[in-house]
Amino acid sequence: MPLDLLCAADCLIEIQLTRLSFEREFGNAYNYRRACESGRIKSKDACCAVINQQLRASGFGLPWMPVMPHIAYTDFMKLHPEWKLIDDPLREGEKIVLVPALSPNVYLVHCSKADPYGNWVVEHESFNEMLYSKAADRVIVSAEEIVTPEELRKTSGLIFPPHFNPYYPFFKTSW
Repeated sequence: MPLDLLCAADCLIEIQLTRLSFEREFGNAYNYRRACESGRIKSKDACCAVINQQLRASGFGLPWMPVMPHIAYTDFMKLHPEWKLIDDPLREGEKIVLVPALSPNVYLVHCSKADPYGNWVVEHESFNEMLYSKAADRVIVSAEEIVTPEELRKTSGLIFPPHFNPYYPFFKTSW
């Protein structure tokens, strides 16, 4: 829903995604559809595995990441001239595709709890929140409830970015 609202407000120029909808219950994201059809937004299709590898590269501070070569035999390569099919340096006679890092300008996330310092909790196991928050230049968090850092530490979920975690300096941005 946040992306569809950004499309309605004419706040996006370009987007790379696999699909944007409101799942089965609400169907298509019509603001996104209208923005793409009118040419206000440049939309590039990709597959989840490739986008995740691109985000992973950004989160690790790498310029590119490899993906398996089967993607080279799809129409995605025509849409993405920046993806490169090369000889695999580790497996003789094999190919591999290199995809550039993808650093979203903004990652929007909604959570149940956050503290005043910008730490937020995901109360379910989630791969995406960690990956997207590390890859993005900025993270905008909306929360159901603002709590103290001490209360946040008591939750059973994953806390991002944990300012009290000794590994915090490895996060890409200053939150």
